[in-house]
Amino acid sequence: MSQALEIQKTMKKRNCMCSVITYNLLIGGLLRIHKKHKAMRLFEEMTEFGLHPNSFTFSIMINGLCKMRQVNSAVELLNQMHQHGLKPGPFDLSPLIKTMCDLNLFDEAMSFFHEFEKSCEPDMTSFNTLIYSALKIGKSEVAQELLKKLLERGLSPDLKTYSSLISFYSRKGDIDEAKRVLGQMIANGILPDVAVYDSLIKGYGLLGMREEIMQLLREMASNGVALDPRFVLTILDSLGIDGEDKGRGFLKDLPDFTEEVLRGKEFSCNELVKMLSKPDCGSD
Repeated sequence: MSQALEIQKTMKKRNCMCSVITYNLLIGGLLRIHKKHKAMRLFEEMTEFGLHPNSFTFSIMINGLCKMRQVNSAVELLNQMHQHGLKPGPFDLSPLIKTMCDLNLFDEAMSFFHEFEKSCEPDMTSFNTLIYSALKIGKSEVAQELLKKLLERGLSPDLKTYSSLISFYSRKGDIDEAKRVLGQMIANGILPDVAVYDSLIKGYGLLGMREEIMQLLREMASNGVALDPRFVLTILDSLGIDGEDKGRGFLKDLPDFTEEVLRGKEFSCNELVKMLSKPDCGSD
């Protein structure tokens, strides 16, 4: 990075004009190493030399500042885009919304979303971030409104959307609603992943619904879903086989479950299903 900047300085001394593309590359490189002030100086220098920042320049700046959690500076740049006659795109809005939500500024993120949704089409990344964040703080009505709005815009819920909803309802113990969302997801051609199964199993565990957990495990086995050790321990806990030490001891009895698996390797859940199906499974 330092060599690139030295070359740029040499070009200036020799009155060789750098292009917008060159400035974009330098600005992006500086922001990647958290050199905000130097990046901003290059941005200002462009206009001093009669160059006009383009949409890529602003996108690079906004994304870089968001990764540094410099929300106010990023919003200021977004406003400057309008002054330059440029229209922000989804790739400019999404990182700002995510950063605001990560900083627990959900209300600010929603206000920002409403301010720009008419002039810029939000993408699924923005909707998913807001839906997940709304559910995380218990604002299910807001999440449902966002879901309705994305459907009105012709967008389709994806795995992340459904996963957030299923996780929320499962945590609440509203397993019927979680299953309804699951059925809707499958009807739309989206198969559940490990995260979805994890949420459902925890939901069933809260309600003591052991047979339903076993049914999900059989479904996972038939679909060839691999399990990691953390998820297996969640299953055992949901089944009432409490305690990590006890769970690990139980797992070591499985034919395919080795110390290597305990260190992070995934394995098939067929043997787990067989073991858990024994009548005395989980008894003291």
